[in-house]
Amino acid sequence: MKVFITCLFILFTSTSTAQVKNNSINARLRLILDEAALNSSTDNASVEWSCINKELTNKCLVYHNDQWFDFTVPKPGTYFLNVSSQECREKKGVQAVIIEGNPCEIKTYKILKCLSQIRQDDVFIRLDSLKPQITYLVNIDGFLGDFCDFKIQLSSRADGQPLETKRPASRKDQQRSIVRFEWTVSGERIEDIQKFKVYRRKSTSIKSVLVSEQYSMRNAYGIPQLKYQLVDTLDSEGLFTYNIYSVQNENLVLRLLETTEVNFTKPAVRQKSTSERSIHLTLNYAENSPFTIIVFNPKTQEKLLTIKQIYTQSIHKDFEIDVGEFLNNGVNRFLLLLFDDDSGKNKELYYYRDQNGRFVKE
Repeated sequence: MKVFITCLFILFTSTSTAQVKNNSINARLRLILDEAALNSSTDNASVEWSCINKELTNKCLVYHNDQWFDFTVPKPGTYFLNVSSQECREKKGVQAVIIEGNPCEIKTYKILKCLSQIRQDDVFIRLDSLKPQITYLVNIDGFLGDFCDFKIQLSSRADGQPLETKRPASRKDQQRSIVRFEWTVSGERIEDIQKFKVYRRKSTSIKSVLVSEQYSMRNAYGIPQLKYQLVDTLDSEGLFTYNIYSVQNENLVLRLLETTEVNFTKPAVRQKSTSERSIHLTLNYAENSPFTIIVFNPKTQEKLLTIKQIYTQSIHKDFEIDVGEFLNNGVNRFLLLLFDDDSGKNKELYYYRDQNGRFVKE
């Protein structure tokens, strides 16, 4: 008996009108391990009802317009289906069901995994314990009859975000556009982590944005740093979800560490921020390049704040660093170290607060 995996991705939208040639299971396309992703679309596809066992999946999805792929693997192990570049009409994401069984012999089907929703981010589906000399089948179906252009790839490496989710560890309601939070990793786990990636998604957006990428650090004695922080600036009101991922040393797979929500609403009467509570900078880095700003108390050499962000000119060119809490503690002079993380170039800036309560660059 041949074993098949059916992956039902509920994808939305497409601008094409022609039916894909792999609409039929007999004309399915072959995915070759680690070759370039294939382009496809659910537009105008139809369902082969004789090859579907609705009783096994009726709590997970509804079929409307499916198509077919297959693949084999050269040796036992874990592999990944990478789904990317989704352009979807209803912009609601995808669903997936993994089934074992013979194609179109629905009584042999066994559900291995059911994923109720996959949004339009680039994602990977992890497939464990695959075996060689077995053909696996992938079925992609449009959710609620909507259409989606997409790419799909069979790979030995994961590409994109994982599908796992977590309840938010915290939710902050705030009227300030600057978001700041920390996360801590245990000493055992940090040894397996190369770096961290933080993605932000607005509740009204269809895709996440990478806002921070930080490598795990060690001090001069080789002791790993266990606590990390993010400082982000929001340019609009709304509910934002931050997913913090670790990137593993061994296989570079992203693993979800923590989820945080921030609900940002502007004050009813918006007051213009005053310079004596914030230091204002004009930043000019390459678009989408990482940069770091470290704020010190030059008198004590104490590190007060670390900011790591991905540069977007519309957000970061006129950049504000809120130092109000340090002013409250009696710090009136600040050393700023600015790093272009791509080029390695850095700059030192000193600011002090004058007798009128305004910051002056030395």
